[in-house]
Amino acid sequence: SGKVLLAVGLVLVLQLIFTYAPFMETFFDTRPISATMWLAILAVGLSMLMLLELEKWLMGRWRSRNGG
Repeated sequence: SGKVLLAVGLVLVLQLIFTYAPFMETFFDTRPISATMWLAILAVGLSMLMLLELEKWLMGRWRSRNGG
């Protein structure tokens, strides 16, 4: 859905501002995230997405076989 993608994009932009904008670093005492950490974050997120999609697929198959 277009609205969902817009919301996800907005959250991503706000997260980047929170993490990298100098005034936010000063106010919240944050530090930039390294490329290695970004890769780790993406790997965990994609792994969770794949596991949840597998669960949905398995539950759909189970329900269709059990008449549910």
